[in-house]
Amino acid sequence: MNDSYNIKLRKKLTENHYVLTFLFTIATICLILLFLEYKKKTRIDENEIVGYITSKTRVIQRKSDSTVVWNDVEQKTPVTRRDTIRSEELSNAVITLNDGTELRVDENSMVILDFSDKDITINLVQGNIRAERKKTDPVTTLNILSEGTKITLLDGDLSLQKKEGEDIKLISNRGNAELTTANGKKYSVVENQVLSKPKGSEEYKTKTIELVLNSPEDQAYLQTEDTNQVNFSWAGGEAKLEVSRDPNFSNKIFTKKGNGGLSTNLGVGSFFWRVNNSKSSSVVRKFVVVKSDPILLTSPKENSSFEENSLISFSWTIPNQESDSILEISKDSSFSNLIKSTPTKYNEVSESFSEQGSYFFRVRVQFSNRDFKEKFTGVRKFIIKKSDKISKLELEAPINGKIFSNSDEIFFIWKNGKDAISYQFEISRDQNFSDIVQNKTTPKNFTESTLPNGNYFWRVKLITKNKDIIISETKNFSVSDVKTASLSLLSPVSAAKVISDFNLNWDYSGGSPAFLVQISNELDFSNIVSKDISRNKSISKTLKEGSYFWRVVVLGSDGKEGLVSKPENFIVEKEKKETEEKKKEEIPQYTGPEPIFPSNGDSIKSSSGKMSFSWVKKDQESFYRIYIFQSGELIKKLDTSRSEIEFDISKYKERTEFSWKLESWYRDYKTGQDEKAESRLIQFRVVPSLAPPKVLDTKDVYYIDEK
Repeated sequence: MNDSYNIKLRKKLTENHYVLTFLFTIATICLILLFLEYKKKTRIDENEIVGYITSKTRVIQRKSDSTVVWNDVEQKTPVTRRDTIRSEELSNAVITLNDGTELRVDENSMVILDFSDKDITINLVQGNIRAERKKTDPVTTLNILSEGTKITLLDGDLSLQKKEGEDIKLISNRGNAELTTANGKKYSVVENQVLSKPKGSEEYKTKTIELVLNSPEDQAYLQTEDTNQVNFSWAGGEAKLEVSRDPNFSNKIFTKKGNGGLSTNLGVGSFFWRVNNSKSSSVVRKFVVVKSDPILLTSPKENSSFEENSLISFSWTIPNQESDSILEISKDSSFSNLIKSTPTKYNEVSESFSEQGSYFFRVRVQFSNRDFKEKFTGVRKFIIKKSDKISKLELEAPINGKIFSNSDEIFFIWKNGKDAISYQFEISRDQNFSDIVQNKTTPKNFTESTLPNGNYFWRVKLITKNKDIIISETKNFSVSDVKTASLSLLSPVSAAKVISDFNLNWDYSGGSPAFLVQISNELDFSNIVSKDISRNKSISKTLKEGSYFWRVVVLGSDGKEGLVSKPENFIVEKEKKETEEKKKEEIPQYTGPEPIFPSNGDSIKSSSGKMSFSWVKKDQESFYRIYIFQSGELIKKLDTSRSEIEFDISKYKERTEFSWKLESWYRDYKTGQDEKAESRLIQFRVVPSLAPPKVLDTKDVYYIDEK
């Protein structure tokens, strides 16, 4: 009997084990799927962008139709077709749609942007919203749905309230609207009327508002700086003004009688207000008071002086609300005659000035939220003066000591000199230019040449309008018959400090010959203190303290000396104590600008016509210039010191093939000089956002191009 009982018990435990394993597996899969869904970042370009969050307070969340997870949104966040937007307690948002329609979403509200055709459809799930729009061209209609009820607005301003378990309430602040019930019955509402369904009634009733509230408007945003004074105004005569923290007015913070208007100081936050007298009562409106920090100029400082044609960086503090800034520059402090007006979405602009004199600048800030008035910063003065420096002609490329193959076409580039009318370019076999092999005059700041084997020196003479001649520094280069003339010293370089036992390392891409390594205490190698032959690209050395120069010579199969590297300097020191730094950090090598977006081959959807270009910002970089091409032709050149910039590409959409490249100005840590580098050319396409398909038949779906 015991055996039978044990068998049954084991069988039951085994069955329970299988059930538990199955349930645990299902739970694990669900958790993994939920985690992946939570980590998933909804791609904005999957659905057409229909508007932006232009203002918000506290917590506003967005969910697309393809996810189940809510994501917090910030100002500037785009919203797309079929998005659901919700607000938490004490949270508000303004959504500006592409056609100019403005939706103000109150706290504890939820709306769905259900754009199924050319008209705009908003599904009000719960809460309060205010919808304001003007007549559009082409004509479109705003439809607001709520539990079978449809409100239609062509041109007007409506406040809508939808409490749980109650029918929708409609207030017309401006214009006319129509409400259609689920059974097809229609009601009209005009300006300053309320349309609602009384308790116990099956019909909607309209009521004309006798005490009309003027300002603040429903769900308005008010900015405060030094004072928190709020001005209230209404029409309809003498009445009692009530201001509360809650819509039921159980927590009144201000009550006073007035005739058409009153003022009071309020703190930051959400408020409700109404007026009433013995005959009538107004509707209830809500407004939000937000703190507005002053916008301050940060640079340049007052009365700063700059040399003509120098690049000046203008910057200011960032507004705490979504806005565009306009840098205004004038010759007079009243700004009656603007000489520059530069719009930007950022808080920094760089400009240069060729004319000497005094200038004044300020920043005008325009907010996306229409409730916020345009602001101006203070005014500052700066001075452009004549350069006291003697014009200097700088050679840019090739760098000193560069080695070329005799099959290379060598490009010579120098910086444009001030007041230059032409340049005299010279190449010589000696440093004194007594054996000149090339001499030509050019109006450009570059030229090219092909030369036989040898060691050469080059320089440029600048000829000014006044016939003055300014001579550049001299740089040298060499030409070799080695096809791949790539020999470079890796370490130590640039006066690096080493201890007595160290390694010499170099790189050569022309095969595996023998190398002659020479070390000297003189730059011209007139006194060689060490020489070694190696078939590797590294050797170990031991030297006493001192300053040295080293170079590497490629040896041919016959033992003859060939390609010679540029010499490098290093310093041998005593080995440091353990408490000291054992070696200096390696000098980072600049790898060039790194574009991020758009990348090569990207297809960009842009319904608004605006797109952003972005790249990695590196410590060595100080300034950027991007070049935008259409079908190979340069259409725009943009300058910035940030890691992104926006460009309106809408007027260049006749052809969709574009390309761009990034140019960066950076500090070479080895030479201490400012240098310039550019990225490769990146190809991308701009494609139109297609209209969604329309269902014509229950069996087949066809795409209709409305154009």
